[in-house]
Amino acid sequence: SELCAAPRAASPDRERVALVGTIPLNVHLPNSDLDLVCQIPSGCSVPEFLQRLASRFGDRPGYTSWLRSPSSADSTASGIARFELSLSAGTSVPVEIFAAQQPVAEQMAYRHFVIEERLLREADANGSNKGDAASAAVRRLKAAGQSTEGAFCEAFGIPVPDDSDAFRVLYKLNR
Repeated sequence: SELCAAPRAASPDRERVALVGTIPLNVHLPNSDLDLVCQIPSGCSVPEFLQRLASRFGDRPGYTSWLRSPSSADSTASGIARFELSLSAGTSVPVEIFAAQQPVAEQMAYRHFVIEERLLREADANGSNKGDAASAAVRRLKAAGQSTEGAFCEAFGIPVPDDSDAFRVLYKLNR
């Protein structure tokens, strides 16, 4: 039942998954998706992993997947799959899986999650509910069309130079 079979004794080589994104941060909107970051086990290529995702989830509504080439922002090839997951009473939630061969903690989506979680936690560190106000501000900015990263930068007063983007600015806070 594993997406890329690995011997049971080789648990460090089995995929690892983390829920990241707006839902666990409580800055999600009604149409937000579940973001999963996945480490592909050694011995399994990104295209093979995408094929395995398709065989498991390809029958779900809206299923699509693609290979993302390495970029200057992320030097590792990755795979992305999207689909709708049916829930009870005819409702569904969009799911997006990011998969790469690097450990989850080294993947950009996970690092952004950690940075955003830290910003919210630090805003609420003194018990003044500033974290709640920041969460509400991020949701409001997202509802107005901003990206999650852009909303965090604006809500926390993090400057984004004209020649940069909020995604990279937030990522640099991790260093």
